[in-house]
Amino acid sequence: MNNIWFNASLNTALHMVTTNNKLLLLLIVSKPTDDDFVNNFACQFREYLSACVSIVMDKSREELALFKLLYNHPITTPSLFVMNKGGLQHVLKENELYKENVKRVIEMYISEILQHNQKVQTTIRKMICGELVEHEFDEMRQEKREEEKKKKDEQEEKKKKDEQEERQKKITRIRKLQQEEEKKKRKELLEKEQNKEKEEEKRTKIEKTRDREIAIKMTEELKKIKARENQQSRAFAHYKNEEHQLSLKLKDDVLKKRRIQIGVRLPNGEIKKAVFVKEDQLFTVYNFVQGFGFDGFVFVDGRTHNEINNLEATLDELHFWPSFYLHAVLFNKTDPSYYQ
Repeated sequence: MNNIWFNASLNTALHMVTTNNKLLLLLIVSKPTDDDFVNNFACQFREYLSACVSIVMDKSREELALFKLLYNHPITTPSLFVMNKGGLQHVLKENELYKENVKRVIEMYISEILQHNQKVQTTIRKMICGELVEHEFDEMRQEKREEEKKKKDEQEEKKKKDEQEERQKKITRIRKLQQEEEKKKRKELLEKEQNKEKEEEKRTKIEKTRDREIAIKMTEELKKIKARENQQSRAFAHYKNEEHQLSLKLKDDVLKKRRIQIGVRLPNGEIKKAVFVKEDQLFTVYNFVQGFGFDGFVFVDGRTHNEINNLEATLDELHFWPSFYLHAVLFNKTDPSYYQ
């Protein structure tokens, strides 16, 4: 199978192509041990590989440095590069290396070479036989001009394509720079916010430390005052203790006056109790009932059996103190007999 591959350097193969008007088929694979793919490729296209200057080469070969001067794009594997004396003509990449497509491309360029060689041989024969006349020279010159024009057009097309690719690369670079700039700004803004939060935490910590120190000093002063008071007289200490107890009792009495105990009969018949304060809104009790999985209900006064719809009213405004009993009734159970 190996005799179909050209056993010489890539430089030698390129020289043969340019001097002898042959077709070069350069198959580039990912690694030299990729035997299965190479053998399969050789079996399918043996007759074409034998008719051309055919080389198989792995991507890591240093010899490809010369080839990369002709092809300034990233090389993917596997790829088939088709070259003639006019230079690189066609590139077939991995998804294009199916049998019909490869045969079509190779046959197209082999046909061009055969046609060109046939014209050259015909011209030589005519020159030898003395049959070449002026109009045939004109035809040859015309064909040459057409070939040169075609080559020029191809070069211009390639130039336009390269310029378009360069413009696209420039646009991509600009967009990338813009994205990086935006990312940098977002990062700076985030760092600024984080620094601000750290400063705020630091300030809060300092304030708490200062307040704690003040509280400690005040406590120490109170202890000193209390110690002096204790030293002055037991009677005075006893009086202060009674005064303190009275103060606690007054505070407890005030707190008790603010507390309201609410009992709620849930839609399922259960009764739940909770303690609220006068400043709480009826909506707070509503949320309490929702915590047991109920929604879409109304409150009904446990004494008058009237609906209470003002959820924003405080318990003090509704005169629920010191305790109250409510029914939580679903909308479809607003029959007064339900909460008798």
